Amino acid sequence: MWAVWEQPWIIAALVVIVAVVAVYEKYRRYRYARQRVGESLCTFARSFDYRLIDTWIIRAVYEQVQPLVEFPIRKTDRIHAELDLDGELDEIGEEIAFRTGRDFTNTKQNPWYAKIETLEDLVAFFMCQPQVNKT
Repeated sequence: MWAVWEQPWIIAALVVIVAVVAVYEKYRRYRYARQRVGESLCTFARSFDYRLIDTWIIRAVYEQVQPLVEFPIRKTDRIHAELDLDGELDEIGEEIAFRTGRDFTNTKQNPWYAKIETLEDLVAFFMCQPQVNKT
């Protein structure tokens, strides 16, 4: 408290830093949106080898993630750094599992567990999850 009272420039510096970071983040997202004009689910799906990957997983990943960001997504987008989806990943995962008929209980046995960095990794993770038996 003493430093804040005696050195008000500290507060001013923090405010300026926060403002600069916010402006940079907004510009970064705007730049992504400009570079990706016209990209859609079709563009996202074609970036995968859809003959080897369950297309329901590709679609579910796209449809769960795309509404959460302001620009078209790509498989190389990093979940934490570029998309900023840290807190939503569990909810997204549960919905993707439900929509694709994949088990979401024994995720620690998945070779991709704790290795998901990009959306491509997220698709690979669900490819390794077993399908739920429908009885």
